[in-house]
Amino acid sequence: MSSNADLADGWFVYETSDPAIRIQVKADEVAGRRVLSGFLVEREGGAIDAQLLRSLPLVDIEHQLNSKLIRGALTYRDRKAGLKIKTPVGQRTYPDEFYERVASIYSMLIARREHPAPAIAEANGIPVSTVHRWIKESRQRGILPPGRKGRAG
Repeated sequence: MSSNADLADGWFVYETSDPAIRIQVKADEVAGRRVLSGFLVEREGGAIDAQLLRSLPLVDIEHQLNSKLIRGALTYRDRKAGLKIKTPVGQRTYPDEFYERVASIYSMLIARREHPAPAIAEANGIPVSTVHRWIKESRQRGILPPGRKGRAG
């Protein structure tokens, strides 16, 4: 992928050798160079600890962002791809795993300071009210913490 690609929201996915770890980085342009302005680390089935954070190859990632060709593990992230939620077909009630996925995406969007319900609704082609219902159910099941009136998160 060319480093001159139009970055709609500036987020890239950094593929690691460990499939349980997912890293997303945000790049902004400063004085003609791309610099890291944010990152999101997710670890499935484990804690994010200081050792993991120290091991992040941030210098290498920034170097790849500024290469003439972005090669290897760094790819532009389709903004909507990571927000897709498969709804169980033929089930009257959805399992906890479904609501855990909703909560995970919701939390990621909150961390990125995006409005979660409209973003999830747009990515999945569903009404915002449906997403609000999913979030409410995630809270009732104890997967998401109680909400605060008038605030996302």
